[in-house]
Amino acid sequence: MAELGIACETCHGPGAEHAARNRNPLRRYALHLSGLGDSTIVHPARLDQSRQTYVCAQCHAQRLPVRLDLTETWLSSGPTFRAGDDLYQHVRPVTQQEPGPPGNPDLYRLRFWNDATPRLSAYEFQGMAQSECYLKSDMTCLNCHDAHGGDPAGMMRDGARGNTACLTCHQPIAAKVSAHTRHAPESSGSLCVNCHMPRMVYGVMDIHRSHRIEVPAPQQNALDQRPGACTGCHLDKSAAWAQNQLAASALPDDGVAENLRQLFGGDAVQRAVAAQLAGRADSALTPEQRLALIPQLLLAMEDGYPAVRRFAWKSLSALAAGASLSWPELEQFDFTGEPGARAAVISQLRRRASSLNVLPLDAALIAQLR
Repeated sequence: MAELGIACETCHGPGAEHAARNRNPLRRYALHLSGLGDSTIVHPARLDQSRQTYVCAQCHAQRLPVRLDLTETWLSSGPTFRAGDDLYQHVRPVTQQEPGPPGNPDLYRLRFWNDATPRLSAYEFQGMAQSECYLKSDMTCLNCHDAHGGDPAGMMRDGARGNTACLTCHQPIAAKVSAHTRHAPESSGSLCVNCHMPRMVYGVMDIHRSHRIEVPAPQQNALDQRPGACTGCHLDKSAAWAQNQLAASALPDDGVAENLRQLFGGDAVQRAVAAQLAGRADSALTPEQRLALIPQLLLAMEDGYPAVRRFAWKSLSALAAGASLSWPELEQFDFTGEPGARAAVISQLRRRASSLNVLPLDAALIAQLR
């Protein structure tokens, strides 16, 4: 934590007075028995919604100084924000409308999907701030996360990985989960975050959940050239199919899976997300349908971006393990290695895949998607 610049004062503010005054054990006991807060230190949970959230947003919101002269201060002595402050008096969280510097006007625009949803990590605050759950309630980061006692994987509070955190507010849904989700109660399709916080954020060589809590809109998501919850799980289905299922509409359907379209027709982040989703064990695919993804992933392992190649390789490895396929060549693949060496491994893997009777990808279709 210290290597990231995170220490007690990051979240609790300056602590010199707190440490000095609490050397007196009588004061500590008196505070403990009274149940009152200690005014010499900031306790984030006792702040109002905005200022509590700002404590987290000082890191989890890519930002710029509100004044250019603060840049020198940041570089010489660090950020000026202190826990309990109004974040907007110190920084301006980056949005899709932020103009880029001369020569790179799209620098900030490209960090968001076309509908302004963040697509890179460290924009969690911007995503949450767009959510009605945040705007119309007193929800904060602490509803799900605990910096001290949470699960190290995401600092999740006990129980927050299930539906508890959401159903605390959305209680009517708790009594009839399937009627709301149209999925079996215990399935991944009935996990609130899978539909309302889908995995579509790239960062630190992983794909994370969006922190924009949204209602699935498959067709609009496809038009906005961004991943969507429905087709991120139903990997063999088109956006039109998903929209027709949700809205009982009759949109024309070309039958091309949206995940396939984004894996070969999207930009680098779209392709990375699509490649990672293809290997998830909680998708809606049957074992046979998962094997049908192998030709797609082998082709994605030839992508021009190393990160996309890595996600495709990791997903193929997961699919092979799930099907108990012993393919030692997978361990030889180096997503940053020489093109010739990569091609040799992929060729060996294609020979292995040929014995599974899965259809190769239609070259004309791939050319059309690209």
